[in-house]
Amino acid sequence: LNAKAQKAAFQGLGSKKGAVAALDPRTGKILALASTPSYDPSTIAGGSKKDEEEWKRLDEKNNKDVPMLNRALRQTYP
Repeated sequence: LNAKAQKAAFQGLGSKKGAVAALDPRTGKILALASTPSYDPSTIAGGSKKDEEEWKRLDEKNNKDVPMLNRALRQTYP
């Protein structure tokens, strides 16, 4: 990944729900992959009650924005 392209992808999406996949057309190399809304995986990395509560908050059954869905890799767009 290209750090500047990755940052631009997230900034370009802003608060919108969506994805960015930027490729080098000559090589197919992935320059950036971004999916929003996003989340911080460190908030669910442990086994504490707080981590469990955050997991439940992020779960698609409880969060209509489905932040744990990686739209750049798991969704199909035109």
